[in-house]
Amino acid sequence: KAYDAAGVYCPKANLDLEDDEEDEHGHRGHKVNVRRFEAQKHGLPPLPEGWCIIIERHHLVLDVQVGEAINSIQNFGIVAAAGLLIATMLIAVKLFYVLRSAKRMQREMQILQNVQVFKAEQQLQTLTHPMVLIRASTLLQMDSLEPHETLRDRGGVLVTVDTRAALTEFRRTHMIIFLSHQWLAKDVPDPDGTQL
Repeated sequence: KAYDAAGVYCPKANLDLEDDEEDEHGHRGHKVNVRRFEAQKHGLPPLPEGWCIIIERHHLVLDVQVGEAINSIQNFGIVAAAGLLIATMLIAVKLFYVLRSAKRMQREMQILQNVQVFKAEQQLQTLTHPMVLIRASTLLQMDSLEPHETLRDRGGVLVTVDTRAALTEFRRTHMIIFLSHQWLAKDVPDPDGTQL
C-alpha cells in the first residue's frame, strides 16, 4: 500500500500510512512513513533520480503501550475525580451534621437560659428568707449594736416580713434602708459603739 500511495515518484511531502492487514509473520497493524531522501543533508551529491525512504514499523506494540498509558491516565483521572467528589460529599455531609448539631445546641442553650430567667423571676416573687427590719428611730437610740437574737427576744423591736405580698404592702407606708456592719468582737457586734 505504501508503494501504491507513493506512486512511481517519491512524494514531495511526508506520507504517514497505516496498514491493518496481516503480514507474513502474522502481525497486524503496521505504520509506514514514506519521505523523500535528501542526499545533501547527509553530505552526498544530489541524486539524478528521486529516492524515497520507507520506514515500516509494527505500531501495535507501541500503540498498545501508548493506549495503555492513556487508559491508565484516564482511569487515574476518573478515580481521582471520583475520590475528590466523594471527599467533597463527605465534607459536605460532615459540615451539615456539625451545623445541625450547633443549631440544636444553640436551641438547647436558649431553652436553658429561658428556664434560668423564669426561675429567677419566680424567686423574685417569693422570699427565700424572712426580712427582719428595725425602725431607724430605735436604731439611733441605741448606745451600741446589739445581736439579732437579743433584739428578737426583747419583743416588739423587730418587724418580720415573710412573703413578697407582705413586703410590697410594707413598702407602701415605709422606706427600707439596708445597712451592713462588721462584728468587731467575738460575742458583741460593736463593743465601743464605733459603728453607730
